[in-house]
Amino acid sequence: MKNGASKTAEWALLVTSVVLEATSAIFEQLGHPLPSMVMAFVALLLSILDLILKARQRGITCDRRGLLPCFYRHSSLDVRNRKPFASLVHYFGLAGALWQCCFTTVGYHYTHQKLVNPIKLCLLSFILALCVLISKKKEIRVFFKILKNMEKIRRPSHAGSWYTDNPKKLEEELEGWLSATGLTKSPDVRGYSYSGRAAAYAFGNIDPTNITRVFLLGPSHHYYTPKCALSTATVYETPIGDLPIDLEVIEELKATGKFELMDLQVDEAEHSMEMHLPYLAKIFEGHPVKVVPILVGSLHANNEAMYGRLLAKYVDDPTNFFSVSSDFCHWGSRFQYTHYDKKCGPIHKSIEALDRMGMDIIETGNADAFKQYLSEYDNTICGRHPISVFLHMSRNCSTKIKIKFLRYEQSSQCKTMRDSSVSYASAAAKVSAYGNSIALGWQQQQGCAVIVVYWKRPSKVA
Repeated sequence: MKNGASKTAEWALLVTSVVLEATSAIFEQLGHPLPSMVMAFVALLLSILDLILKARQRGITCDRRGLLPCFYRHSSLDVRNRKPFASLVHYFGLAGALWQCCFTTVGYHYTHQKLVNPIKLCLLSFILALCVLISKKKEIRVFFKILKNMEKIRRPSHAGSWYTDNPKKLEEELEGWLSATGLTKSPDVRGYSYSGRAAAYAFGNIDPTNITRVFLLGPSHHYYTPKCALSTATVYETPIGDLPIDLEVIEELKATGKFELMDLQVDEAEHSMEMHLPYLAKIFEGHPVKVVPILVGSLHANNEAMYGRLLAKYVDDPTNFFSVSSDFCHWGSRFQYTHYDKKCGPIHKSIEALDRMGMDIIETGNADAFKQYLSEYDNTICGRHPISVFLHMSRNCSTKIKIKFLRYEQSSQCKTMRDSSVSYASAAAKVSAYGNSIALGWQQQQGCAVIVVYWKRPSKVA
């Protein structure tokens, strides 16, 4: 972003200089020579600053060229290969600024002497500067592209409330949960305190070595959309490290015309994907990775299938990783869900039976059966749409994915109708076509869980 900032500063100086020279010419025509002269000298100063900025940017040295004692040129031991560092348009603009200064100074002198200014070419400098801008039309397009893509940082808006915003403490928590599982890397974080062990089994199966891109799919809790929405941020910030957005893939998905964009306010209000970020920052520590955040709206079944087909090709890329946010049963009057099958025994056993029924269906990879299950039992799975999209992705990708759940937990065991609980689970999957493992996990994070899908490139067999 440093180059973008330098380019922005360069253009700001150039445009401001042109505006000042135009204003100087207007004041001169209106018979106000003093402000005209002041503006002309300010414009000259800005033109010089523009050249200095470019000189510093390109590592220029001050040298002699013929009779010119100070001429910025590229530093080189071979004098014959030394060339002027700036383009003709920069000197063209500088010449215009110098001319305006000369003109306004003479004009001020003659006005002070109550004489008529003999120089009539007051607009020459403005015309010269305008020509500079026109001649740089290609750079103008680049400049506006830079402005469009300037860094937009999504702040970790739930840090400090849903999980600690203290980097050292967060690191300690992540490492503690990691050690407890015995797996490679398995961080968990409030929501985190409710779901540590289950999350560990999901994220702990990830080997970040060959992963370069993470797709985040999360449900929308505050913003209604019948589509999927892409983040407009360029960086996702976490207390323990930032994750850059893969702008190339974002543009690729945008070009399909199937996605809408969510602004930073919507992005920061949503917790479902943010809760994954500290996990990912920890797991991919020391491994460069980019993220592709996709907010999944209230999709019709046809759209779930459409997005599944659209994203399936990314599942076939072994350098991609999928982290999909959802939950399992939120049970209790405060969740407005109290389904209870007395044949199962205590309430918590009924909840477990209901969840395991859904888990068994997900293991089959059958999106239609999962839709039927939700229709019949209305289990409070807020990430039903991201899960359905994933199931359609697995159906449409060219490799075979087999899902198996590894762990199931509940935040508390409900025994009376006044109690409440949230369920957590994690799973692993195997890509049978390549013999690779994929890790899947549903992990509750204060009302939001996670499915993690991981590809591991096959090792060559001698």
